[in-house]
Amino acid sequence: SATYADVEETFAQTRLTRAAQAGEISGYDGGFVNYLHLGIRLDERDFEPNPKTGYLAEYNLSVSGKFLGSQYNFVRQTMSARGYYTFWDRLTVAGRLALTYSSGDAPFFEMGKMSFMRGDVASMGGIRTGRGYLESRFLARGHTLAQIDVRYFIGDFVILGQRFGFQPFAFFDAGNLYDSFGDIFTEPRFGEYHPSYGGGLVIPWNLTTILHYFVGFSPEGMSLSIGFEHAF
Repeated sequence: SATYADVEETFAQTRLTRAAQAGEISGYDGGFVNYLHLGIRLDERDFEPNPKTGYLAEYNLSVSGKFLGSQYNFVRQTMSARGYYTFWDRLTVAGRLALTYSSGDAPFFEMGKMSFMRGDVASMGGIRTGRGYLESRFLARGHTLAQIDVRYFIGDFVILGQRFGFQPFAFFDAGNLYDSFGDIFTEPRFGEYHPSYGGGLVIPWNLTTILHYFVGFSPEGMSLSIGFEHAF
């Protein structure tokens, strides 16, 4: 309980406060996280903003330590591969596989992230992964992710000198969580993967600016996103 302006209030414990008091998580009191990000990738996509063919493979290493001014010492590794193939010059099938694992003293708010060349994203949930769940809905040291998009390009239209494309799409995402890196391979628990699905519309504006509108569904509810770029 606590007193504010002569009013006494009582706060119930949450799962977060119980886990912090039991020493099960790190980072309850916050703190600075600075890290060095190193990565390598092989990019064979035909057009990065809206690819129709090709593939992209990445390995990213994020190192956090006190020598960088961080309050936490941990290492996060993310491996991913995505591919694109187009049928009849209009129907594009895109897929991505990824896994990430954080070792060391990683605070809980860093355990729900994957690191890519273009920045960190939530491992499961939000507008890039697990589209249908709340962002960072799941937290663990290890995450796996599988995604597939089916995108159909209808055509381009010029309005007031601006070129707009229309590309409806459907998607399916699934992922799982692991406490041990080895469990990802020895005990994958495929029956416990968390699925989400949905669809929407992508509008390429003057080819390179990608606008998206989609609705995602999961066993826990629904999400709506209006933003930029494909999920992958």
